Order: sequence, then C-alpha cells, then structure tokens
Amino acid sequence: MGEFAAAVASFRQALALKPDFTEAFSSLLFCLSHLASADPTESYNAHRAFGERFEPPLRQKRFKHVNTPEPARRLRLGFVSSDLYNHAVAHFIEPIWQAFNRDEFEILVYANRAHTDKTTERLHRLADDWVTVSNWPDDVLAQRIWCDRIDILFDLSGHTPDNRLLVFARKPAPIQFSWIGYPNTTGMTTIDYRIVDRFVAPPGMLDRYFTETLLYVPSAGTFKPVESAPPVNPLPALKRGCVTFGSFNRINKLSKEVIPLWSRVLSSIHGSRLLVGAVDDPELQDKLIECFGRYGIATDRLDFRPKRPVYEYLALHHEVDILLDTFPYTSGTIANHALWMGVPTITLTGRTMPQRLSAAHLGRAGLEEWITESEDEYVAKACYWSAHLDELALLRASLRDKVRNSPLRQPATVARGVEDALRQVWEKWCKEQTR
Repeated sequence: MGEFAAAVASFRQALALKPDFTEAFSSLLFCLSHLASADPTESYNAHRAFGERFEPPLRQKRFKHVNTPEPARRLRLGFVSSDLYNHAVAHFIEPIWQAFNRDEFEILVYANRAHTDKTTERLHRLADDWVTVSNWPDDVLAQRIWCDRIDILFDLSGHTPDNRLLVFARKPAPIQFSWIGYPNTTGMTTIDYRIVDRFVAPPGMLDRYFTETLLYVPSAGTFKPVESAPPVNPLPALKRGCVTFGSFNRINKLSKEVIPLWSRVLSSIHGSRLLVGAVDDPELQDKLIECFGRYGIATDRLDFRPKRPVYEYLALHHEVDILLDTFPYTSGTIANHALWMGVPTITLTGRTMPQRLSAAHLGRAGLEEWITESEDEYVAKACYWSAHLDELALLRASLRDKVRNSPLRQPATVARGVEDALRQVWEKWCKEQTR
C-alpha cells in the first residue's frame, strides 16, 4: 500500500523485541529508502547501524585468505544473488557477463533461489560454475566461497529479500563488492567497494553516504531488452489529440509526494490523461481515485490496468506518450523498458542513489533534458513536451536506435570499465600482501 513510514515503525518495533532479526532490519532499510522524508544522513546512519549490529559477532569467523597475490593472473569472480531469473537484476547483469573477457576472469555463481526459468538457463551457460545455495547456512556458504578461492566477491542483493549479507560479514573473499540489486549502501565495513559512474553518483555527492568506497567507471550500467518486444508505434497523441502520461512502477512507489505532483501535471495540460499499470486490486484503485480526487483530478482522466505478461505490458507503451517517474525511489527496469519502446521518462532527481536511478539511465542514453531537479521544472518539462508533439514524435521514432547505439550503454563499454577497476583493486591488494 506504500505506507512506508508505518512499515518502518513496525520493523523498528520488531527489532526492539528481537534485536537479531536481520530480515526485519533489512526490510526497515529498504522501506527507509522509499521515504521522501528520510534525510540522506538519517538513511546512512540506519544502514550503518546494521553493520554495527551484525558484523562484530562475525569478526572472529573471518577467513585468512590464501589467494595467490599475482597481479596479472586470471581472477575468480563470485556473484551471490537470489534474483537470477526473469528479474530486474538479470536484465542488468546478463549483458555484462556476456561481455567479460573470459581469458582474464572466471565467473562463479552462488544462486540463492531454487526457482529457475529461461533467463536462469541463459545465465547458467555464462558461468564457469553455478551452485544453488538457497538452503545453505551462512557459515557453510562462506566456507564454500573461501574453498573456491574467490578473489573478488559481488553482492547483487543488498537489503532486498533473501540477501546473504551475513556471509559477506565473514569476509570469505579478500575483496568484496556491492553492485546491482540495491541502490544504497549496505552499511557494512566488510564490503569494500561499490561500482558507480558520474551519472548515478556525481563525484563528491554520495561518497559520505556509503560505507563502501565508490569506485568510478566510465559507465556503470547497461540493459538487456526483451528480445520479443513489440515494435515502436507512432506517437499516440498525434492521433488522439491529447497527451497520455503513464506509470508502470510498483504501485507502492506512488508516495504521498508523487500524486500531488502528477496531479499538477494533469491540471496544467488540458485533456491529458494518466494510464497506471499493475493495479489489480479494486480497493487499491478506489484509493488512488480518491487520492487524485483530492487534487481535482476526475476519474475519467485516470486509466488503471492490471498486471500483464511481459509482451502485453510492453505493448501498453503503444498507448503512452510520456512516462512520469516516481520519487524518491525512481525507475530502473521500468525506465529502460520504456526507452526501448520509444517512451521517455520525466524524472525528478535528488541527493540519494534511489532518486538518481532514472537520471543515470537517461544520462547514459544522452537524454539529460528529461532530468529535472525541482517539482516546478518537472511540471514545466511535461508542459513543454505536450506542446511539442512533432518533436516528441521524432524522438519516439528514433529512441530505440538511440538507446541501442549509445556508446555508454554498450555492454563492452561497461565490462571494460569494470574489468579495469577490478584489476586496479586486485593489484592494490597484491601489493598489500607483499609488504
């Protein structure tokens, strides 16, 4: 229902009753990342408190690393994730794994979910080794990672469901990273680095909100589109005579700050409509109608659609001219699917990584003009494009090729940058072992 403040309060009560309830703590942090009222410092301190609570008891269980400190040798990369199926994480990691130089790097996967699908099968073929570890205790998994002589270990979950952060607290690999999967710090000192670029973390802006060292690469993100996606259609507004805005984000991202802003957009543009996807519950639909009604938006300007299979979901973009982004937790997968379907997103960026996700994807695609920094600019941007439909139609027709050919979204570009960064931190570790 998007009531994140109430959820945070409930999780805090749970932790007061059971201080070692790690799932409740991670859930609290995930919810806190969705709160516009949460100051970045408050969010950082809460994440840091997770590490301070759970890392100390595991320090005595940290491993003595016996990895051979040879700077130029082939490195063994380990990836721990519960989302290696048709999930957002897979769309981001698969093209990077495909582009890695396998003469320089091995890929070993620790899959923390038994569920598999066609996406899992593709990812499995990219791995040198794959182990399903969903039923393994943390100490057993940590021992296996140490025995596998993993040189650099990646967490692809952060504080999302089924994470294995307490494995990382045992430091089974000499170098540990947090990356795709959770747009915030883990709060842990045993995770050394976070891969970023200037689009998601402008230098100097977010460093103080991460326990990890931010490691910059030219581009930190690419995306694998759905191969069976429908073709891009002509701009719907040219035929309808009015602009249709859209949102396909998780409904609980529609915060109490989002609906008033979207209502300002609709009120400013005569005849405009809003299509909202993934609304299955009639009671939720009624609640949203009531919320928009408070700001003068009539029911006949709202169009709610249920969750649909991926092809049908993508085809809904044929009815939408512009996506309106949520905040403070902006879009990742949704914005990328929309770009592939020719639909740009107006996003409101901010001082946290969750609020910079869409801005990063748009920036890498060369669409900085769709990034706003204030609510007034957000409304003005919607008004501008609603008054320049011919220009918007040309962008729509060219957007798929623009995204496909954008230099900073090329998997090879991302992979080479990451490889260079990994080699640098590995060489640093090797030097430290020979002092």
